[in-house]
Amino acid sequence: MEKIRIYNENGEDTGRVVTRGEYKPADGEFMLAAVMIVRIGEKVLITKRDKNKSFAGMWEFPGGAVHADEDSKTAGIRELMEETGITVVPDKFNYLGQLNIDGSSLLMDVYDVEANPHLKLKDIKLQPGETAEAKILTVDQIDEMYDRLTLADQMIFDEFVVCMDEYYE
Repeated sequence: MEKIRIYNENGEDTGRVVTRGEYKPADGEFMLAAVMIVRIGEKVLITKRDKNKSFAGMWEFPGGAVHADEDSKTAGIRELMEETGITVVPDKFNYLGQLNIDGSSLLMDVYDVEANPHLKLKDIKLQPGETAEAKILTVDQIDEMYDRLTLADQMIFDEFVVCMDEYYE
């Protein structure tokens, strides 16, 4: 069973550790996830959620829950490796900010991740039960499939991805 920490609305650790899936956060309590915007050259990686997960078949940026014994950057590195087989060094990460979906109990630390610019789809190792497919797309191509992103990933796209062109200037 995964142990996770509970945070307040300001993203501060409350000191509480609970078992994921057995605890529903009360008002003002939040779980933390790490989300990776993986840049491969001038494109971005997105993954499709497995058919047996919530939001089945929706597209998202890789990431997942932060365990009680790790920080969000460490969780992001772990989740990226688990879901895609991609390894990146910590100095290729840039913290972009934290988001919360109104009415949800999830805080999301969002990172920009620079992957090997020669990475190809055939190099990605999908995690059974988590990821069903992956695509490496331009920002414009992701925008064209915006309605197939989860609500959280639409927020991430709006807040952080649409401005990715700044990295290429």
